[in-house]
This record gives sequence, C-alpha cells and structure tokens, in this order.
Amino acid sequence: MIAIVHRRGLPFAPHRPEDSKERPGFGAGLRSRRPTARFAAARRIGAVAILGPVFLLPIIEAAIPTDSAAADWPMWRYDAGRTASSPERLPDRLRLKWSLKFPRRVPAWDEPLNRDLMPYDKALEPVVMGGLVFVAFNDSDKIVAFDLDSGREKWRAYTDGPVRLPPAGWDGRLYVASDDGFLRCLDADNGSLMWKVRPAPSGRMVLGNRRMISAWPARGGPVAVDGRVYFAAGIWPFMGVFVSCLDAKSGAEIWENSALGEMYILQPHSAPSFGGLAPQGALAVCGDSLLVPGGRSVPASLDIRDGSLRYYHLSSYDKIGGSFVCAAGKRFFSHKRRKET
Repeated sequence: MIAIVHRRGLPFAPHRPEDSKERPGFGAGLRSRRPTARFAAARRIGAVAILGPVFLLPIIEAAIPTDSAAADWPMWRYDAGRTASSPERLPDRLRLKWSLKFPRRVPAWDEPLNRDLMPYDKALEPVVMGGLVFVAFNDSDKIVAFDLDSGREKWRAYTDGPVRLPPAGWDGRLYVASDDGFLRCLDADNGSLMWKVRPAPSGRMVLGNRRMISAWPARGGPVAVDGRVYFAAGIWPFMGVFVSCLDAKSGAEIWENSALGEMYILQPHSAPSFGGLAPQGALAVCGDSLLVPGGRSVPASLDIRDGSLRYYHLSSYDKIGGSFVCAAGKRFFSHKRRKET
C-alpha cells in the first residue's frame, strides 16, 4: 500500500536544515530558511508514505502490526496511466517509520517562462517494488535503492548523465532514462545492468544545464506495460526525436517512430513551418494510445501497437500542455497554464 502526499501534483515534506551530505534524519522542524528535499516512509502493514521537497508538514503515525506485505508502487503515480490510484486502502492512522534527507533539487527548467510547464525533475519521485524504494537523482547521475523496512541503502547504479525522470519497474526489472541518451534496464534486486539502448544515431554530446549531455537526451520518461517498455529521446525536433517501444525483457526493438520532429505543421502562431514534438515528461498509456508529453506543448498520441502518429494538435490548443499527462478510461488530462507568457 502506497500513499503519495502531494501539493499541486508534487510531493512535499517538512523544512529541515540541510547539508550536501546524504544521511538519515528523523523528526521534523519548521525553522529552516532553505527548502530541502526530504523523503520519508511511514508503514502500516507495509504502507509507505513518500514525501518530496519541503514546504508541507504532515503528521504521520500508526500503531498497527507490520507483518503483512504491501503492494508495489512500481511507476510514477502508480501505473501506466499515471492515475496515482492504488486499489489498496490507507490506514486511518500512520506513523513515521524512517526518513532520509537530500539536498534540494535543481530542475532542468527553473526560470519563470517554463517552470510551471516542466516541473518533471523538481522533486524526488520514488517508486516502490519488491521491498525496495528507488530514487533517481538529477545532480549525481544515479539511481539508489533503499530497503523499504529500514531505509538503508542497498545499492546504487550510475549513468553518464542526469536522471531527470522517475524509473519504471516491471517483473523485477527497473528501467531508467538518462540525459546520456540511454534507457537502461537494471536488475531491481542488485542494480546490475541487464541491457541498455540508445536510439540516437551517435554519441554526440552538447552542453545542457551546465553538464555535458547527449544531443538526444532521454527525457521521455519510461512506462512499462504488458511486457513492453516505452520511452523517448531527443528534445530538439530539428535534430531528430525518437519514440521507442522495446521488449521489456530483452530490450529488442518492437517499433520506433523517428519522424515526429520533422513534421510540417501549423504552429501556435498560426503559421505553418517545420517543427514537431519535443518529448519531455513521463509517458502515459491510455487504452491503445501512447501519450507523449511535449514539454511546453500538448501531448502527442501514438498507436501503441505500431507507433504511428494518431494526432498532435500543436496549434489548436496553444498554451495548453506541459510535461504532465495522466489518463483514465478514454480520457487524458494535461496541464493548462493560467497565465500568458
């Protein structure tokens, strides 16, 4: 059983004094003037509450036996639709089991024009599978697994670029997309590399967020369902965008759509020109549609069976869109900006 405490769709937790060293911490305080990223777990019959960067003080307590196993929370917002809805019920009372402190996140987009549209790496977004809690770090290029019962680190695995989106878990495997352009499949139990795939045509690097990253960073966050894993690489349409479907066990390509960046379409300013999708955000599944968030734009819908484009209404909805998308039934939900820029 998993509970995600959110404010405006992002997780939050109490202010605490911070330093750059990652170490366990207990208790709660409100005197810190600097926000920190705080991750906490509270357990009751395997219940876990995940709390991200600071600003809200939840009081969590429970006095219930903890000898029963809980269900996993294997992807961001629980499932492939990003519904944030688990079939399990939370207990009436929770207690803090353990907590860990980390420095505040520095997101890829932290300026007024884009921060509301693309908050995808603003907070720590843990996922839970097989008795482990997995946390991605955009500042140290790694995934860390913590024991669900104790909070102790079990393993860590490094990439060659920032990990800006939550991993996806499936059948004992963990799928990690990185700014180095790769999707990696890790053994969830020990962090060993099982395979990795880079859809980009080369290993060319560019400067991005004061780091050397792939010219085709993988910022279309992975989603795993029915033995397949989907992700996207490339954020500059004119350089090429790649949306891929892979066999979740072997990493073998099932299909790839590499034509989404070279479309001649009507732009938001009502003039046609070359341009296309710039995938940024966690991908979602809605029935037989794969939804690919487009950063500042509306998401695109692809046929999940073969990757063909169903629609991408870039001009029609202008400022509606962003890196967030979730789906339920035959409907999906995206960001709507309340201010003009």
